Amino acid sequence: MVPAGGIESDTVDTYQRNLRELVESGEVPMERIDDAVTNILAFKETVGLFDDPYADPKKAAEVVGGERDLARQIATDSMTLLQNDGTLPFDSDVGTVLVTGPSGDDVANMMGGWTLGWQGVGDTLPPAVTPLDGIEDAVSASTQVVHEPTGLHTFDNEAAVRDAASRADAVVAVLGEGPYAEEKGDTDTLELPDAQRQLVRTLESVGTPYAGVIFAGRPRGTDVFDRLPAAVMGYLPGTAGGRAVADVVFGSANPGGRLPFTWPSDTGQLLNVHDAYPPSRFHSGQDPEPPTSVQEPLFPLGHGLSYTEFEYADLQVNPSTLPDAAASDRVDVSVRVANTGDRSGDHVVPVYGGRQRGPIPVPKQEVLGFDRVSLGPGESKRVRVTASLAPLATVPGDVFSRGELQVVSGEYSVSVGDMEAELTVK
Repeated sequence: MVPAGGIESDTVDTYQRNLRELVESGEVPMERIDDAVTNILAFKETVGLFDDPYADPKKAAEVVGGERDLARQIATDSMTLLQNDGTLPFDSDVGTVLVTGPSGDDVANMMGGWTLGWQGVGDTLPPAVTPLDGIEDAVSASTQVVHEPTGLHTFDNEAAVRDAASRADAVVAVLGEGPYAEEKGDTDTLELPDAQRQLVRTLESVGTPYAGVIFAGRPRGTDVFDRLPAAVMGYLPGTAGGRAVADVVFGSANPGGRLPFTWPSDTGQLLNVHDAYPPSRFHSGQDPEPPTSVQEPLFPLGHGLSYTEFEYADLQVNPSTLPDAAASDRVDVSVRVANTGDRSGDHVVPVYGGRQRGPIPVPKQEVLGFDRVSLGPGESKRVRVTASLAPLATVPGDVFSRGELQVVSGEYSVSVGDMEAELTVK
């Protein structure tokens, strides 16, 4: 833990001692301490601890657990379907489901680096629903759920997993990382540990339909996607993550999340970020071919599949011409979105903007805004996004310029999917 000032703390005691020194030196303002303490005091007042030091514990559960439905909705909305050959969603009436992997029934792995256990306070964990719990609740009464856990770095029950997988009708393997932060999470590879790669190879060899779910705060598992028929990025979904996984895996929720980062194709891939060479530029013929130094990522920023299909039409930008523009300005971007599949689903509509050339180098693609729409089968709707011009603003001049951000005059492109419209700043 590094509270401030670059001072590292490995335990609660050293954290508190270092924090006291930083407050006394003025590096951490007392206002920040007051803010944190106020939250604690407000909680104690709400549960009645100032009136009775032995207040009813149930009141605490009411205070900290009042937004569980919202937590489930947020976790479900974020679930990102990375790939799917038709394996998902599984039928909730399937005969037997095997839940395996290191995170199938592990609360800490759902929470990430700031769980209590990671901080050395103890093994106290918040009440949560793991994927195993969520799947047991999601399937039919006649479905048998079997659990064969494996370790993050160990796989010493391969025979048992193989046997359970061969007897199952569907397998959910929950992979990924344990809690980490700062140097404890340092890694020089995007690969999963050997044990988890072996687990995936074992499931592949059995032949039972299976899918992978990844709990991690960054791209991990690049090496297993060629062996996963279907894969869901679950991120670090929090206390309701298990229900969100079950909702997506068994189809009661249609995944609509999109990657908030570029997923490299391998550990040694050259720098490849979303704002460098957007694929639409290559397809439109504005550039004859992508530079040879740029590799395609495994999954680009904004990637996310669905159990249904969506199509765009009639992209409009209003106004399409601006006499001048400031970084604070916005334009209205609208597009008609149609659900052309046979399932209801959510769809995130991202709006990108960029410029091919100008007086100074700029990123070729920036995210200007986005919105989320829910559509039934065959339904269509015009989605309007208030797009910010701030990502298109630059500081004119050389590297020592002290000017203000501004949107310089010129021709810009605004795109949604494969559709493009022009935006002119005079």
